[in-house]
Parts: sequence; structure tokens; C-alpha cells
Amino acid sequence: MDCRPIETHNRERSLAPTEALERAFAHAASRGISLNWRVAGRRLQSTSCDLRAADGSTTVGRGKGIGNQSVASAVYEALEHYHHLSEDITKHIGSRSLNLAKLEEPLASASPDLRLIGGRKEVPLTCLRFQNLQKSYHHVDIPAFLFNPDFKSENLLESELIERLRLYRYSSNSGTASGISLGEARLHGLLEVIERDAVGMAFVRHILAPAPKPVRAIDFSTIPNDLKNILGGVKEESSSILQLWDITSNLEIPTILCALTTSGAAPHRFFGSGSSLSKEYALERAALEALQGFHIQLEFGTRLQPALKRLPLSANLYHLCELRHGHFGFRGGEVLVDWHAVTSKSEHVAHQSVECHLEEILKLLLAHGYEAFSRTILEDDVCVVQVAVPQLERLFLLGEGLSVGPGPRARSARALLAVP
Repeated sequence: MDCRPIETHNRERSLAPTEALERAFAHAASRGISLNWRVAGRRLQSTSCDLRAADGSTTVGRGKGIGNQSVASAVYEALEHYHHLSEDITKHIGSRSLNLAKLEEPLASASPDLRLIGGRKEVPLTCLRFQNLQKSYHHVDIPAFLFNPDFKSENLLESELIERLRLYRYSSNSGTASGISLGEARLHGLLEVIERDAVGMAFVRHILAPAPKPVRAIDFSTIPNDLKNILGGVKEESSSILQLWDITSNLEIPTILCALTTSGAAPHRFFGSGSSLSKEYALERAALEALQGFHIQLEFGTRLQPALKRLPLSANLYHLCELRHGHFGFRGGEVLVDWHAVTSKSEHVAHQSVECHLEEILKLLLAHGYEAFSRTILEDDVCVVQVAVPQLERLFLLGEGLSVGPGPRARSARALLAVP
């Protein structure tokens, strides 16, 4: 959400924050939900929203942005978490087992690589049904554990399988998103999945590959003045040093990674990333997400990471990917790039409607052979969806310190980087 007039900014949202908040408050009141939030920062703000439902259950949403953009973002995230976690998934179950010997696309080349489970051909896995966003007649059943770290199976054999193979490592609510319409929620879910994929592919290119490529550091002097003002505000708010990298993947949807390193005897380094058809908005989101980490730990007092420490020489490559501990240990050096060198292939769509954004992203994915799927958790005055692009990577979980393996997409990229 952004407090700037919707007509003069990007169209990833259909309403200005004030209007979106009015809708969210009405939705919450009709369901007996209470919302309370606190804000850190002056112009560039981070918000933490506590939600309490009528049954006593609670969730937390966090938001970032300029002005009340951060409040709207936090409120919608809290509602998203509530509706996702309180959902009765039984109506979305497509199957209760998966035949690993007969996997079809997109699951045959999905991340994680389900074929590596091994053992039996038929495995007990509860699968949720997702509808294809590009081909309305097509659906896919995807294991439920991948979308909810708190998923509990009613099948003892499934629970034992997930526990024995530590499959929860791959679980994430990435792609779960909210909005004032299904289209808006789907757009945000897709952008989150694309952003996380880009982070994982950056780990492959710059850290995990046998011959890692140099990371593309963005030259601050070439960044437009309006973005420099935002970056200057971030540095002033946090008394920090900023670094920016262009980590756009072969999907050519601009993705920026930002590191915010605090000063003092016990420094911290917080990372933020952002994807958007607008490279300007991708940079803004990345910088504000890094600032959000600063606010959460040093203003709200919620510990996200220990003080930054130099990794020992014995550290393995996975440790170099642990963003949550302040590490992005790229091994191929850096190359300084002009802001104008950051891709803007779809910039012509950046100021068009939500529907145009969604159509362009689906087109870009399909051009690379990737199908996108969605299921609806809630369709009301607030909508909540879950989006999946099974073939995109989940290696971003390395940034959380989880030892996950690469899927076919990452393995293919790594093979191409086997020699300088």
C-alpha cells in the first residue's frame, strides 16, 4: 500500500491506502476481529499489526512503506495470515497420494524435486488442488505441506514420511497473498514467488556454482533523484550503510537485493528484496524491507538476528547464503552497473492496471515454460489466495538457514556455471 495518489504511482494496488484500510476495517468488524498496531519510523515507516479473532486466535502482520502505506500493508498481512491459518483445507484437497513414478509437468520438474523422495512409487501426501491461471481448464494437485509449516496430516504414514525425510524444510507460505480483489491478491502472490526464486537463483550464480559469476552492484550515482531521496531517508533513519544488487533472474522481472549494515561495536546487516515490473518500485521495496528488519529488531525489540560476525574459513557454502544472519558471501566478486543497465523490459506496463500487470507476468512466465496456479482461500471484500509456480526455486530458504536441495531449475543453472 502506498500513500501517494494511486494515479501517479504504480498500479500493483487498485486503491489508495486510506480506502484499502477502510475496507479492511469493515471486514474485520463484520467478523469480530480486533486490530491493533504500532509504528516505527518517521516518513519511512514499519508497522506491526496484532490481530485477535473472536475465537481468541491471534496472528501478526508486518508492513513497510511511506506514510500509512505501512499500516495498510501490515493490516492486510495480518488478515492474510489469519484466513490462511484458520482455513479448512478439506474442500481444497485434490488427492491424498502422489505417484512419483508417473509425475507429469509441472510437478515432474518442480522444486523441491519430489522424485528424490524415493522408495515407493505411490506415497501418502495430501495434495491441494490449484487452478491454472494461464489455461483455465488445467489444474494441478500439489502437496499441502509445502504451503504451511504448521500443516498436520491426519494420515500417520504421511506424518512419518514428512518427519523422516525432513520435508518441512521446504515448507513456506510464500505465494500466499491478500488484496481487495482476486486479481490483486494473485499479482502480489506471483511477485513474491518470483522474488524468492530470484534470491535462490542468485545464491546459485554467485555462491553455489563451481565458477560463480560476479554480482551486479548498482552504482548509486546513477540512480534517479526520487529514489536517492528514499535511500537517503533509509540511511538517515537507521544510521547505516546501504548496498544494492541487481539479482534479476532470466525471467527478466526486475529484482533488487538490498543490504542495510548498521554502525557501532555490534553491527547488524538486514536484507530486503523486491520484485516488480517497475524496477524503481522493486528497489523501493527492497530498501524499505531492509529498513523494516532494522525497525523490527532495534525499535520493536523482536530479535531477528545476532550481531554480525565474520564467518570462519571453515564455513560451508550454505552458510554464505544465510541472509538472516547478515551474510551474502558472493564468491565471484562484484561488477558495478549503471542503473540504466537494470532490465526494464516491461516498464511500459508498470503504470497500467493490476490486470495488465498480472497478464504481463503470466506471459513472461509462460514464455519460459512456467505455468502459474492459484487457489482461493477467501473471496470477500478482502481476498486471500495461494499462488504456486511449481518449477520456480525454493532455494531462498537457504537464507533462513535451512538445508534445502536445489530443484531442476537450479541444478541446470549450476551446471552451466561449472566452468569459468
